[in-house]
Amino acid sequence: MDNQNEITLREELAEAKKKLDILMENMPGGVIIYEAKTGKILEVSKSLLDMFGCTEKAFREHYYNCFDLMIYKSDRPRIKDLIEQQMAFLTTIEVTFRARDLMGERKFLDFKGKLVTDKNGVQLVYAILSDVSERMLVQQELQRMNETLYMETQRYKLLMEAVDDIPFDYNALLDSVEISLKKNGGARVVIDDFRRDYRYKNVFSPDTVDQVVQVWDAALMTMKKGSFECKLHLENDKPYEWYRIHFVSFQDKTGRIVRIVGSAKNIMEEKLAEEEMNSRLKQDSMTGLYNKTTMESMVNEFILSSMPTETHALFLIDADNFKAINDNLGHMYGDEVIRFVAKTIRDIFRDSDYVGRIGGDEFMVFMKNATKEVAMNRADALNEAMRKTFEKDGISITISCSIGVALYSKDGADYTTLFTNADACLYEAKRLGKDQSVFCQDF
Repeated sequence: MDNQNEITLREELAEAKKKLDILMENMPGGVIIYEAKTGKILEVSKSLLDMFGCTEKAFREHYYNCFDLMIYKSDRPRIKDLIEQQMAFLTTIEVTFRARDLMGERKFLDFKGKLVTDKNGVQLVYAILSDVSERMLVQQELQRMNETLYMETQRYKLLMEAVDDIPFDYNALLDSVEISLKKNGGARVVIDDFRRDYRYKNVFSPDTVDQVVQVWDAALMTMKKGSFECKLHLENDKPYEWYRIHFVSFQDKTGRIVRIVGSAKNIMEEKLAEEEMNSRLKQDSMTGLYNKTTMESMVNEFILSSMPTETHALFLIDADNFKAINDNLGHMYGDEVIRFVAKTIRDIFRDSDYVGRIGGDEFMVFMKNATKEVAMNRADALNEAMRKTFEKDGISITISCSIGVALYSKDGADYTTLFTNADACLYEAKRLGKDQSVFCQDF
């Protein structure tokens, strides 16, 4: 009886496998099963092999029996990250990725998988792959058409903007440029020998003229359109101002560039707003000093251009007893103390020194071209100036400052080393009782 049951069970399993194989071979797309952790391919369906036009042996050898290697190399980190993110929270996975078949042809594959755990506790991914290359090509063509439409829209917008801009027309054969100064009643100015006699140097600022010449030369080599920003003045008694130049060059039947036409738009207000925003991003909002990020960037840049024989000093300054101010006199009073500390530091050091606030009551100063003796004098002066008593409602608290100083290049030839050593000196000054300065070579 047991043998009969076993035979019946085998027959049922064989029939179920047969039905599963038929289902797998006839479903749209192909099936792949692989280990989630290693990517090792366990099974591939015949329909998937047909999709790639190869045998199972060739398929496994080409992709080194690893699912991850099916994914287009440049897409691999992003697709693997997407799959791992989905597996972390879901049991189903859906992505679209690029692959190359054994002939090197690119395919776009839709991946729909499910994460399961087998009886041994190994996580497997059962996935259906569908070739969606034609669909993606249609989407790419639609995207290209949309981009073309966008460019045409931008050209139209440029034309509309040019109505209020200053148009110009450069005749390459005559080497003359004609400019319409609309603010002066539409008067047209003609500048002859524009390139030959370097007349453009009277128009463009010295710090942007090289960039203009480079763009102009390229536009005279081949048909080109584009835009760039530069400083210029069209009247000698007026200061240089920022303009955005839009241009396009044209050629004749022989392929020779004969004209460059375009417009110049004054963007001075835009540049001033940009400079103001950049200035705000560089500053600590409470004190107006540089913030930590800006200090690091400025010090780094200065050190990189310094010679090892030069001497500069990096100060780290901490306000002593500031916590007591906040706890006993209140945070608003604490803000006033921070502003007092910032002003005191700024007054002690030179205008050429970098001064910043890098934390709550922590400040940094970088003294350029300062010997140890000069740095020590500044530290002593700061300790003296920082001793101050603050009172409120009968409560008196005296603040001072602790200072750690590292010298370039004896105590470090890069920002990170200087900062680390100055920080160690600051800690030592605190340990010794505060209200003093410590230099690296003194302990």
